[in-house]
Amino acid sequence: LEEQLADDPRRHAKAHRVVDEAVRLERLTNSLLDFTRADRLATGVASLAEVARRAAELTDPARVVVDVAGAPERWSFDAMRIEQALVNLVRNALQASAPPAEVLLKVVDDGDGLRFTVADRGPGVPSEMRPRMFEPFVTGRAEGTGLGLAVVRRGVELHGGRVTIERRHGGGSVFVLWLPPGPQEVK
Repeated sequence: LEEQLADDPRRHAKAHRVVDEAVRLERLTNSLLDFTRADRLATGVASLAEVARRAAELTDPARVVVDVAGAPERWSFDAMRIEQALVNLVRNALQASAPPAEVLLKVVDDGDGLRFTVADRGPGVPSEMRPRMFEPFVTGRAEGTGLGLAVVRRGVELHGGRVTIERRHGGGSVFVLWLPPGPQEVK
């Protein structure tokens, strides 16, 4: 409809608003569904490099640097949930970082578990917002739903892990997602 009304600027603008609102509502609905999804994990052994690269591909691969040099080849976890968590973190980092600034997604085995970091070059998260960043409906953006980081926290906590935020040296934020080892990773 929007394309068909391209010759009529007034009607085209109205159709464009309808499309924008439909897309916004779809995002909100998907965020709510992600947040309320059953609290069961679909755990299996998966490739860490694949999960990290897919999260980059689903966002803006030209601006996301993936570093899996310190990661084990495979890990036992719910790959879909962690991929979604990484997508949410990378999207936030990209929105915080003005183009052409890159976002770094790094995965390492820290000896005690698996550590994912997503580092941006944005303005950083204000100190007063840090304690509430992972609560539902808390957002620092006018267009955000405030569910993305809550979805991240829920998925990570179901794995027995944690997610935190740190200041990045030189400006920006680093979100750290840590997962404990699964049964086959125990040394």
